Amino acid sequence: MCSFRDKYADGYNRLLSHHGEILNKGYQAPAIGSVCMNMVTVDISGIEGVQPGDEVILFSGGISLDEITAKIDIINYEVISMKTYRAMLVNLSTQVIGL
Repeated sequence: MCSFRDKYADGYNRLLSHHGEILNKGYQAPAIGSVCMNMVTVDISGIEGVQPGDEVILFSGGISLDEITAKIDIINYEVISMKTYRAMLVNLSTQVIGL
């Protein structure tokens, strides 16, 4: 398991609790538990070599907005408009590496 700093305070919808996925090293990892105000926890047990600082992709690259919106019954624009400037590019060590 790992936690990362993209969460509902940054626009990652709480409705994705137990339904969301992230992409790491080309593999999807499911969200486990609730999307919290300050973190999301995902199951990375099936992905070898995950390290702090690895890139985590929330949209595109294998996870489409259509997939996300179908899971939580909202439109694509709502997902994009919820994102805040803090969450654009964050690594697993919770260090902001760019905007």
